[in-house]
Amino acid sequence: MKLFNLTIFFLLQFFASSLAFSSSERMALVIGNSNYLNIGRLQNTTNDAKDIQRNLIQLGFKTRLILDADETAMRKAIKGFASESNDSKIALVYYAGHGAQINGENESPRVLRRLQTLRRLSH
Repeated sequence: MKLFNLTIFFLLQFFASSLAFSSSERMALVIGNSNYLNIGRLQNTTNDAKDIQRNLIQLGFKTRLILDADETAMRKAIKGFASESNDSKIALVYYAGHGAQINGENESPRVLRRLQTLRRLSH
């Protein structure tokens, strides 16, 4: 994962250095979720999110860091970020945490738990 983060950092540094924008024109929402009910804890996601945030700040991004958010908090943060970054030249969202794809659609662990519950109820 550290190699991935370094790759992202260097790509962002190259991209950001080629463009001259103020911090209000470069905004990032960084989400790191490691605590999950019934599906285990991820070891590095919050640290990865903090590392990415630190790198983005060094590159001149105005950042918002969200750690271990539930679905409601994530939706609120994303909605607020979308509104806040509306006039930005660059708006970046970084997510570290569990996720899955079902029939080509990306789903959060909460949605997966709902599907498991519906399956149990239908049998």
